[in-house]
Amino acid sequence: QKYEAELRQDLDNKVEPAPKMEPQENAASEIVSEPVTVDDEPVDMSVGEDPYEDFGVMEQPDPFKAPEDVPENDMPASREVAVNREEMSVPEPQKDKVENVDDVAEVDEVPSTTMQQNTPIEPPAVTLPAFASVLENTGIAPASSVRRVEEVSRADFSAYQWKAGDVYGSGEQCVMNDGAAFDDKAMAYLSKTQERCDGDFAVMPSASRDVGSMRVDTYDIACVGQGVSSAASLVFYQDEEVFTAIAHETPAEKMDDAMRLRDKIFAALTGGAKS
Repeated sequence: QKYEAELRQDLDNKVEPAPKMEPQENAASEIVSEPVTVDDEPVDMSVGEDPYEDFGVMEQPDPFKAPEDVPENDMPASREVAVNREEMSVPEPQKDKVENVDDVAEVDEVPSTTMQQNTPIEPPAVTLPAFASVLENTGIAPASSVRRVEEVSRADFSAYQWKAGDVYGSGEQCVMNDGAAFDDKAMAYLSKTQERCDGDFAVMPSASRDVGSMRVDTYDIACVGQGVSSAASLVFYQDEEVFTAIAHETPAEKMDDAMRLRDKIFAALTGGAKS
């Protein structure tokens, strides 16, 4: 103990007391020691009372609350920002980046088939106005006098009737969607007419002409005997996919009237050409 006391006394004698620090003046007080003036008028720079005491402290929302439990006031209006999800989409990285556009091979333009797929195909003109215009343009019968026989007509076939003075007119139109040739359609019409004749049946070809994509044939037929004496002049023509037959029927003794109407239609369809 005596040794420890002597050691402490020896240490106390060797440690010098720290010098006393003199207090320094506030540097900020030197800066504002001179009054601030604007246009030679002194400006009051005193802060006064606490300027933030009226604002209060904004309460932050609890991050552990469920969204439905958070009141509207917990989120400041300034933080309500609309987010466009589409604009936030991250583009996929490019696997192969082209350094030189000259290295890119030219690609032939592929024609679009959208218009072809969506555009409906209009059916051929198996309609009363298209048929009646031929008779009206030749002066044979006004279009208003041509009647479509609804009892036997359908979407791809139409039958018509009209009167031209004392001459009885009839016609048929059909779509050639079965691949039948023009001659087959004409022969089928002649065979059907012969079946309705109880007497002697005769067929006389008259004229045939190709005009562009149109073909026009004319015939004269007669049915005589068994109390029947009638004749008819026929015009067959094909315009694209539509086959048309026009017949003008008269008593055999007035067959010239029917033949004149036949020649009018043939001239109108062929531009005045003759066989």
